[in-house]
Amino acid sequence: MKEIKVAVTGHRLERIRGQEKNIEYWLEGQIKNLLACYDKVVLIDGMAQGVDQIAAIAAINNGAQISCYFPYKKKLYEVQEYIVENAAEVRYLYDKYQNGCYFDRDCRMVDDCDLLIAVWDGKPFGGTYYTYKYALEKGKNILMYPWEEMKWTRKK
Repeated sequence: MKEIKVAVTGHRLERIRGQEKNIEYWLEGQIKNLLACYDKVVLIDGMAQGVDQIAAIAAINNGAQISCYFPYKKKLYEVQEYIVENAAEVRYLYDKYQNGCYFDRDCRMVDDCDLLIAVWDGKPFGGTYYTYKYALEKGKNILMYPWEEMKWTRKK
């Protein structure tokens, strides 16, 4: 059985404002392409608001498996509960918040994946940027969202 583990990194809602539908459309297309090539697609998802949750819902809607990677145990809100209910796996790196737990989670996601999908705006700061850099250092295959190209292509 051909399987691929795909981690997703991307910005939170405030940094993708106005791009949500473009990102959703693009991610769904990437997931469908992977499902056409592999018997099993596992999406490793960091569960943050924004790109992470858009990707998780697209994966659920298209038949990919979800592996949720939380930095620490915390109360879930409605969208996270829905994703967890539909997940094949849920991991918590730590029992409670501690400094660096988000970066540790992102590194674990990259370590565990075959491919990283990055929805990054090209600005050299923030968790998405550091996750992308870490994936480069680890020699991971990276599929980049075409930020500038998609900016004005699909409006709803």
